[in-house]
Order: sequence, then structure tokens, then C-alpha cells
Amino acid sequence: MTTSQKDDDSGSSTSISPPKEPGSLTGEISVERSSTGLVAEEGSSVTIEALPTPDETESSEPIPPPTRLRKIGRFAGWALTTLFLLVMFTWIKLPDDKIKNDILGTITSELAHSGISVSTTETDLSLLFGLSFTLKNALITLPQPNPAVRIERLEISPSLIGALFRKMAGEIQIRNGEGRLRGAFSFSGTKGSIRVKAEKLEIQKLGVLPFLAGIQGGGTLDGEGDLSGDFNLPSTLGGQAHFTAKKITLESQSIAGFLIPKIFISEGELEANLDKGKGPIKALKLGKPGNSKDDLIANLTGDLSLAATWPSSGLNAKVRFGISETVMKAFPILDALLGQAKESDGSYSYSLSGTLDGLVPTPLGGGSLPSLLTGSPQAGQPTGDSVQSPPPGGAQPSLTKENTTSSD
Repeated sequence: MTTSQKDDDSGSSTSISPPKEPGSLTGEISVERSSTGLVAEEGSSVTIEALPTPDETESSEPIPPPTRLRKIGRFAGWALTTLFLLVMFTWIKLPDDKIKNDILGTITSELAHSGISVSTTETDLSLLFGLSFTLKNALITLPQPNPAVRIERLEISPSLIGALFRKMAGEIQIRNGEGRLRGAFSFSGTKGSIRVKAEKLEIQKLGVLPFLAGIQGGGTLDGEGDLSGDFNLPSTLGGQAHFTAKKITLESQSIAGFLIPKIFISEGELEANLDKGKGPIKALKLGKPGNSKDDLIANLTGDLSLAATWPSSGLNAKVRFGISETVMKAFPILDALLGQAKESDGSYSYSLSGTLDGLVPTPLGGGSLPSLLTGSPQAGQPTGDSVQSPPPGGAQPSLTKENTTSSD
């Protein structure tokens, strides 16, 4: 069906053709103006195409419901956002000074039971990446006669998540100059784990030797280790350790009633593994073979077997050590006391067996082991399948700075 309209005044005419297909909005419009001399060419048309209705743009397929993973992700996102806003609000509103004083007071009160006091010039509290309490220029006073310890920076970061599960957990970081000690711990009752890592740590500044062994001395420590299990039951403990030390010094002091001179040891190493309380001591070394500057050279290897208590734990090991002339002169009777264990190179060797509170040393002298001083067999020692007698006792060299090779 076609609709036409004519304007008598202008002489123009318009015709509209309906869509050729049902449901289509496409048609034709023809316009002709005869009075102006402008006449549309025959068959000229303008096509108008209507836009689709909103109902036509919507898919007829149903929208699938959100997956379980998407629901969890959405919930986690809102939870993290809420937690972040809560932490930020708390961080802005918390009375920092009061909290810092309370924490420092708690630490001081707990350490006072052990005769230790703590003072500091500055404290800092941070909640940005978890709770962290920092003491700067801390002075830790140990029980007499131990010297006070100064720490440039001591940072304690307790685990809030661990506290929710009734665990005492967190991290500790100590910085002194270039040295750093990082540790992590987690305990539930007597069961727990400890992990430490040392980097260029000057142990003299921390007072480690005086506090643990009552010995005045120091050195630089590197290495790492871990230990886990029930600390009230040593036989359950397991872990590993590998530490090295350099420039070890023991100050002139009285030990067990004997006045010893100052002792220098160029280096040291400890490497051991434990599995359920049992494991080898792969290396326990002091000094460097062939270095005349070392006042003590020692090497111990063996096996450690931890029992229900520390004193009843067992050790089966061999130790070999050499002492410099400087130290020997300070103890004139030392060579006579150790004579049965003397090797052909002037060092001494023993086997150690028994419990930790009752080790039995057995002399192994007679030149049956490689030289401690040079790391190679000496003349008169067994080599291969041959067996030779060691030289007479009077011809044995002593460990002195004159008969050893200087090596840094």
C-alpha cells in the first residue's frame, strides 16, 4: 500500500511506500517538486531504518547465577577493605605514647624476674604491616658480673594471628652497626620452633659469651639455624645449624681458678643436624691449620644423642686440639697433664664418650691421626697399609709460633 500527498500551491508531491516485509521498519519516501524545476529522478528514494527497541537488545538467555568462587572473592574483598579501614582508623586514633609505655613496662617487668633491666632513648610503635615495637639505643643491664649490652635497634613484632590460636609467636630483629640478627619463634606451651639468622654480627657487643658461658670474649658471627620440638623433652628436638665465626678473641681472665692470657682464634665453624634428638656433629672447628697466629686450633666430630633431659644426653666424639707456646707458658704443667694424648705434631687427641654431665676423655695419642697443624700426615705416622712407629717423645715438635707456617 502506497500513500501519496500533493501540494497544489507548490506543485510538489510526496509518496511513502510501506515496508515490503512484515515486522520491518524499512520503507521508501519519494519527493518530487515540479514547480521549481527540480524533479527527483525516477526511482530515487530515501531509506529510513528505525533503531531496535530495548526489548530486542536483551538476550533471551537467562543470566547465570554468580559462582561460588566469585561469592568468596566478593566476600574476601569486602572483609579486607573493612579490616584495612579498621586498622587505619585505629592507627589514627590510638594513644601511641600510652601504649608504648605500657609495652615497655611489661617487657621490663618480665625481664626483672631474671635480674635484667632495659632502658631506651626512643621507642616506636607501628601498625602499618602488623604490630611492631622498636627500641632504639637500648641499654640492657645483665646480672653481675656480666657487662651491660647496648643495641642500636631492637625490633619486636608479635604475631596477632598466633595470639588468636593461643600461641606465643613473632619475630625479633637486632641491628648493631653492619651486624644483624633476625629470629622467628612460635610456641604453644613447651612445644615450638625457633629460627635465627646472623649476618656480620659482633657477639661481643651483645654480651653473648658472658651471658651464656661466663667468658669474656667476642668475634663476628654469620650463619643460620633452626630448632623445633618439645623443649622440655630434648629427645623430640630436630633441626639444623651452620654457623661460621671470624676473629674470635678471649680476653685475659680467670677461668676455673686459672688465669689465662688473651687468646686469638682466626676462625671457627659449627655444622650439625638433628632428627628426633639424634644426629651428627659434622664440624666443630676452631682456628685454621697452619696459621701461626692462632693460639688454639681444635676439631671435633661425632654423634649427639639427646635424652629426656639435657644432662643425661649422650655424646660420642673425637676431638683434637693444639695450643700455642704463649698459652703453654701460662700453664707450665699443662703439657705433663696432656702428655698421654700428645700426637707427633705436638697436638693432643681424645675420644669423648658418656653423658653431657659426665663425659669420659680417653687419650688417643701416638701419631695415629692426620696432622692438625698442616692437615696432612707427619713423618712417622701410618700411611696406606704401612705401619711405622712414631718418633720418640723427646723429638716431637711442640705447637709454637716458630715451628708452624704463617698463613692468614
